[in-house]
Amino acid sequence: MGPFRRPALTLASIEDIFQRRQWRYARMEEGLLTSFENVTMVIFVDEERQTAILQVPVVPGRGMAGYHPVRPSAENDACVYLMARNFYILLGRYCRDHVDGEIRFAVAIPVLGSVLVDEQLEHAILAGVGTVTRDAAVLNALLTGAMPLGQALARIDTGDSPPTAMVV
Repeated sequence: MGPFRRPALTLASIEDIFQRRQWRYARMEEGLLTSFENVTMVIFVDEERQTAILQVPVVPGRGMAGYHPVRPSAENDACVYLMARNFYILLGRYCRDHVDGEIRFAVAIPVLGSVLVDEQLEHAILAGVGTVTRDAAVLNALLTGAMPLGQALARIDTGDSPPTAMVV
């Protein structure tokens, strides 16, 4: 530990950014619950790895509120679509829990040896809002069988997306 060690990243660091920006949030035991553009997200800190993590719940898993069973083929199509989307996403990624099927979008911001600045967090929030806003309807259509996988993948290939200001 040298004299130039920066302050450790904590949940209070994230909360300070929210207070400076006058963003609304609720403090939970593990993180901050917030919503931007009607996109709900949880932000927490992995203190050991000095990483801020933003998660956007997209599809609840088995046993969670709002869960609806889906056909295995629809679930497979959704996974193929998310893998294809992940290929083009510069910041963040879609994740699926193999145990219960929960799908979320997550952004990890490593800050070891530096300080998390307001703009980094804002950038992650915008990436979460833009990405999930763009993909939620397609993902829902895949899971309900309303859209075939080929059509969903074609939307990626044609560049069907929101304005670039919203998405990273």
